[in-house]
Amino acid sequence: MKFELKPSTTRAGIIGGIVGAVVQLFGLIPVLGCVIAPLGLLIPLGTGAYSIMLGRKAGGVSGEIGQDGVDGGLAGAIGAVISGIVGLLVGIARVALNIGTSGGSPSDVAGSAAVLGVGLIIGLCVGVVFAIVFGGVLGAVGGVVYGMIAKNQGGTMTTPKM
Repeated sequence: MKFELKPSTTRAGIIGGIVGAVVQLFGLIPVLGCVIAPLGLLIPLGTGAYSIMLGRKAGGVSGEIGQDGVDGGLAGAIGAVISGIVGLLVGIARVALNIGTSGGSPSDVAGSAAVLGVGLIIGLCVGVVFAIVFGGVLGAVGGVVYGMIAKNQGGTMTTPKM
């Protein structure tokens, strides 16, 4: 089992990150964001499976379940980094727009901006770290599941004898 970034893993991670970033941006639209946001949980699974599919098409037919998990996990983590950075920027934009539209005296707005800014940065950074770990784990699950399905459909998996 090797922990290396293959071109197929990197490509799948970048594509998964772009899809995750688009889902983050759709979160700004109230009704559409409510419908699409749960799909964000499925993106790392698909990214891990897509990484294994690209690797198999490129000729890397290792067939090891552990290696499929590593490659899928790396792709899921790469996608989570990209979508997490976009989510951080979207969160900052949301707070900035809400502060600018809130009424009250200028000193109230400045005080709430400082408190929200510090809390937002800390919360979003913790959220990005959680997303990277979560994306890596779900990407590994997606990679392993796709690897097992591809192995089973390829006929290389033996049936248990009873």
